[in-house]
Amino acid sequence: MKSDNELLDDSQPNKLAIGLEGGFITENQYDIIKEHQLIVILDNNNIERINLPNNDLPEYLLNVIQAIIDHSGMKTKISVNTWEADNQLIVSKYANDLIQLPNNKKISNDPSSWTCELSGDKHNLWLNLSTGYIGGGRKNWDGTGGSGAALKHFEDTGGIYPLCVKLGTITSNGADVWSYAPDEDCLVVDPLLPQHLAHWGIDIMKLEKTDKSFAEMEVELNMTYDW
Repeated sequence: MKSDNELLDDSQPNKLAIGLEGGFITENQYDIIKEHQLIVILDNNNIERINLPNNDLPEYLLNVIQAIIDHSGMKTKISVNTWEADNQLIVSKYANDLIQLPNNKKISNDPSSWTCELSGDKHNLWLNLSTGYIGGGRKNWDGTGGSGAALKHFEDTGGIYPLCVKLGTITSNGADVWSYAPDEDCLVVDPLLPQHLAHWGIDIMKLEKTDKSFAEMEVELNMTYDW
């Protein structure tokens, strides 16, 4: 039997999605009551409110009002209730022919042994799948985040080793993979991720998630940020 805290955790979104399992649930959370009024500004700048529907209004005006009410708007047009950020991920063009340097070092499957090779940080760590370099992620807009070492390493090595995986997100189901390539520069899919990780000694089947995914951080920001 689950505790109250466990039940609460189950209800929290863990992916950047709306109306889908694991995302923000928009149905059956509240009742929506819509009321419409026609606002008339009089010559003396006073406001008169006319409740709608109102059959005493001229027919042409009623038609205009109904057209405005029926207008679906942009949110409906983009089908917001079935939008999911995961579906926007592309397969990186660099994945299939990814260059991997000789594996002169092996990376442990023990998360406690992972550190940023520039700063010594223990969180927000990204492994370059081509070189085996472990560096911190980019700093956030508010100054939090990583050391930026992963991006610096990509730039220092000539910008030819673009794919990095966030170490704390690796599970048997995959992980966050970022492409630093200028023509991608986004989260991507690496269909050969298990093989690319195995090259550096990491067994994807032995790891459990220890850090937040990009989507989880986006969800947390949307839930807590004072917009």
